[in-house]
Amino acid sequence: MKGNNQVNLSVIIINTNNINYTDLCIKSFIDNTLEFSDKELVIVNNGCSEDSYDLLKKYAKLDKVTIKAIEVNEKKSLAYCINAGVINSSGKWILYVNEDNIFPTDWETTYYSKKKKGYLISPNLIEPGKYIKVAKGFNEKDFGLDYKTFDYNGFLDYEKGIRSNKVMKASGTPHLMLKTDFMIVGGYDLVYRGVAMSDVDFYFKLRLNGVKMERYYSCGFYHFSGKSSRLSGESKTQTKEYTEEEKVNLTYFHNKWHTSPFSDINGMWWTLPVLTNGIDFKRFSLTGDKYVLNQLKKFSNFMKNTPYFDTRTECDIMFNYSMSKKPKKIVELGIGNGFSSVALLLCANASNAKLISIDIEGSTNAKELVKHYVGDTNNWISYTGNDLDIADEYKDVLKGIDILFIDTNHEKEHTMKELSKFSKLVNDGGVIFLHDSKSYEGVKHSVEEFLVKNQNWTFRQFDTQHGLVHLTKRRN
Repeated sequence: MKGNNQVNLSVIIINTNNINYTDLCIKSFIDNTLEFSDKELVIVNNGCSEDSYDLLKKYAKLDKVTIKAIEVNEKKSLAYCINAGVINSSGKWILYVNEDNIFPTDWETTYYSKKKKGYLISPNLIEPGKYIKVAKGFNEKDFGLDYKTFDYNGFLDYEKGIRSNKVMKASGTPHLMLKTDFMIVGGYDLVYRGVAMSDVDFYFKLRLNGVKMERYYSCGFYHFSGKSSRLSGESKTQTKEYTEEEKVNLTYFHNKWHTSPFSDINGMWWTLPVLTNGIDFKRFSLTGDKYVLNQLKKFSNFMKNTPYFDTRTECDIMFNYSMSKKPKKIVELGIGNGFSSVALLLCANASNAKLISIDIEGSTNAKELVKHYVGDTNNWISYTGNDLDIADEYKDVLKGIDILFIDTNHEKEHTMKELSKFSKLVNDGGVIFLHDSKSYEGVKHSVEEFLVKNQNWTFRQFDTQHGLVHLTKRRN
């Protein structure tokens, strides 16, 4: 697949084995694109079969198209795949498109030309009817509910006839934005396993960082209504589990943002407030949550100035999850450069909780970082010394941990002792995060042995660059 050193736009498509829709999407891009030299297609194959690779080989033979394939061997969340696509892209601008979207003619002049710094730009959508009932502001016109019945030429002709100069303050997919604006907020939050919630959370983070959102009706993409949301051929049981998973995600979202993106928890698709006016900051003041909003704004400012994308992603995961748990006591083992301290203390302040940080040496730089980005350190207690000794000396102070973060020397023997000693101090339903589970064998093997000996803990790993393990203590 040929390379291109002058890429200005990376078009990112996540392929989840819906090969017929991915084929239509790529075909429509090629049919309706006039200038290829400054563009690349980034296809993220999410646990795909050989058929998907054969499809890409077919298009790779076309000299005019630059295709970059990102392989995800085991199926991951949509958030993970979007992040992977963006990180591996070469363009200054990124356009994320669902695999069940169809490009219209002239999209470069009617849509791509609208790009501007500090904005997420979306086009109009033409929907066959099912999805349109809950997603306001789109056009309803049925050109086929699936790829077999799709009227490609009919859609292209219709789209030209409905173009207008209307611009709406709204978000949605596809979306076009600067890659740096995406990276600055840490991309999509990996806490969310489903689809809709991670999108909405992403838009909220952008809004807090000053990125505005506009939808242009000068261009309309076709959308097959949710064909990209799930793997093709999934069973009714899988669909039910997916919905239950989204309900859990909604709880996380609500506790983090203190508002809901849905009018109905069972509807599972956007209605308010994101697709209309983005995040409505009045909701916070009306519910008396100005202090919580202030902590969210401080966290966004911190994320914007954090130099490493992976650090942003990991801090975002811990902040988001910790906010959702409404903890009363957070304990951090290993302060290091202070990035995790900032995220955890902002959460502690929002929840009126205590953050207890323990480090073998302490860190003046970390304390300055916390003071700069957090300000209020009244809820922060720090101890200097060996964390195992401090666990014995201050056992009564540490007891009742809701969130525990471990990022110390990564040696197996020490990490095993930390898990053994501190896990007993964690409340039922509490969580342990361990950093560097992919970078250090000591951490990886410690977790494996701990889980064998402690059957009352559940395991999840976030696939960040260095690995972030998430252990939950089952309730008795």
